[in-house]
Amino acid sequence: MSSGHHIRLATEADNQALLALLDSTPQQGLVTLNFERHPDFFHGSAVVGQQSYVVVAESRETGALDGVSSLSFREVFINGRPRRIGYANDLRISNHYRGSRLLLKLFRHSRQFQPDDEFSQTVILDENAASLGTVASGRGGMPHYYPYGRLNTYLIATAYDFSSRPQYGVSQARPNDVPAMQAFFDQQAPKRQFYPLYHFDRVGSDDPYYRDIRLKDFFLVRERGQVIGICGLWKQKAFKQTKVVDYPRWMHWLRPLYNLWCSVAGGFPLPARGQVAEYVNLHSVLVRDEEPAILNSLLQAARRELRQRGEATMVLALSQGDPLEPALKGFVRRRMGSQHFLVSHGPDCRAQLNAGLPLYLEVARL
Repeated sequence: MSSGHHIRLATEADNQALLALLDSTPQQGLVTLNFERHPDFFHGSAVVGQQSYVVVAESRETGALDGVSSLSFREVFINGRPRRIGYANDLRISNHYRGSRLLLKLFRHSRQFQPDDEFSQTVILDENAASLGTVASGRGGMPHYYPYGRLNTYLIATAYDFSSRPQYGVSQARPNDVPAMQAFFDQQAPKRQFYPLYHFDRVGSDDPYYRDIRLKDFFLVRERGQVIGICGLWKQKAFKQTKVVDYPRWMHWLRPLYNLWCSVAGGFPLPARGQVAEYVNLHSVLVRDEEPAILNSLLQAARRELRQRGEATMVLALSQGDPLEPALKGFVRRRMGSQHFLVSHGPDCRAQLNAGLPLYLEVARL
C-alpha cells in the first residue's frame, strides 16, 4: 500500500501537514492521549536534539503526510565522555497505513543518518502496545532494539507533601551563579549514563535547544558556598502538548467528582476530553554523590514554588532503581513506566557501556 509515497526529509513547509498527522494519531491506552506540537512541529524537535532528521512519507496521490519518523542528535555523556548520538522519536503512521510497509520505508530512509556501528536511544511507554509490538516484530530491515533500563515518570502533586523538614536550604539561581552551576555540572554529569550536555550560559538565549528555559527557574543547593544540587523547572506547553483524547466511560462519569475531591484534598485533576494536560517538567536534576536528601530539599522548594504559581502537577523522571528514588518519600505521586532501548542495525552495543553508572534520561527532551 505504501508504493504511492515519496519518502523524504521534511521541511518547514510541511509544518501544518505534520501537525495534522500528529493530531490524528493518538496513543491508545486506558486513557487515550495525544502528544502534539502546536504551533510549530519543529520547535518541539529542536529541544530533543541540536540536529534533527525528520523523515516523512508523502502521498503521491493526495499530498498528505501519512507517516513521520525523527532522529534527533544531541551530545550526552557515555562512559563519562561527551558523545553525539541520536534519539529516535515522533514515530507516527496514519491509521490507514498501519501494518503496511510504510514504517519499514521510513526506517530505511533514516538509516543513512546513523552508521550501522552506532546506536541511538528511544523510550516507549509501557501502555504503547503498538510501538512495543513493532520492537518485538523482528521484521527484516528493522533495526535491533536492545533493552537498556527502565524509566519511571512520576506525576507529583503540588498541593502539599508529607516530607520531613528539608535538610538543605534552597535558593533560586541568579546570573552570577552560572559559572558555579557549570562547574558543578561538569564535575557531576559525567557520572550519569546518557546525561545530556548543558551550557548554562545559553539559557535565556535564542538557542532553540534551550527554548523557554529561564535561569530564575533553576533551584540550587549550596554547602559552604559550593553548589551541590541543581533542579530546573520547564513548562513546555507553548510548543509541546499532551492532550486527553478520551477516557473509558466509567472514568468520564467519575471525573467531575474526582476533580472536586482534588480541589479539596489535593491531587491530579483530570482534564476534560479534548483539553491539554497542565504540568511542569523538572529537568537538569543533578546532586552531589547521589544524595537523596539534596534532591528532596530541591523537590520541596519546587513544589512550593509551583503551588504558588497555580500549577497542580510537576513531572520528574528517574531510572528504575535510581539511587535518588528515596527523595520522593512523602510526596503525593503517580508513576508511569517506560522501557529504554538502544537502537542499532549493528551488533549488540550494550557491552560498550559501563553498567555501573546510573542511567539518566531527561524527560523534557524525549
